[in-house]
Amino acid sequence: MTHVDDIKIGSMEFKNCMVRVLERSGAMGVDGLIGTDVFRDYLVTLYIPGRELRIGPLPKRPDEPARDSTSLDTSADEVAAVSWAERAKDRYVAPEMKGWTPVFRSGHFLIFPTVLGSAPAKLFVMDTGSAVSTITPEAAREVTWIANDFNTTMSGVSGEVHNLLVADKVSLAFGGIRQSSEGMQAFDNAALSRSSGVAISGLIGFPTLRELVISIDYRDNLVHVVYDPKKGFHAR
Repeated sequence: MTHVDDIKIGSMEFKNCMVRVLERSGAMGVDGLIGTDVFRDYLVTLYIPGRELRIGPLPKRPDEPARDSTSLDTSADEVAAVSWAERAKDRYVAPEMKGWTPVFRSGHFLIFPTVLGSAPAKLFVMDTGSAVSTITPEAAREVTWIANDFNTTMSGVSGEVHNLLVADKVSLAFGGIRQSSEGMQAFDNAALSRSSGVAISGLIGFPTLRELVISIDYRDNLVHVVYDPKKGFHAR
């Protein structure tokens, strides 16, 4: 961890921030990462077709007073003077959010109940930083066939993926939309499941998300997904 005097993102400026040093960022060709969860005190909208990140106020909870300001949580350390039990509250669904999708959250992971074809629902992590969508071999075998993939290499912040497989056409339904993916990479992500505390069956990566407008309420773990066929890049 290290301290920085200020962070400027667009027209917003935050003072006295702690940030985590990421040793492998250079291998990804970037100087650092900004997770959308650092804006957890706001309503976050990823308008991906328009290349925009929109930040707005969250609906006021009935049991909370109005706040004059919000902060930026950059440390990923959720340490507080009170326990989790004392801080925990029931999910609040504002009237304007009745059509939003409840999701699960483990740390910065947003975990979507996802349906693959006619198989029972699985849990997938939405990952805008992933260059591909992925699936576990076990989940893929329920809906399609898989084969060895000797021509593809995959690596990220956590290192290189070994024993890579490829699944034939897979249909993903999440957040009220459905998209199909041809040749989805498949591998064992047991480490991700262990860190999340639940069985994760795959990642919903950027190629699946790039045509969507995604609004996130981190406070109540609600997500709204919109697809507009008139905007963005559309795979054929």
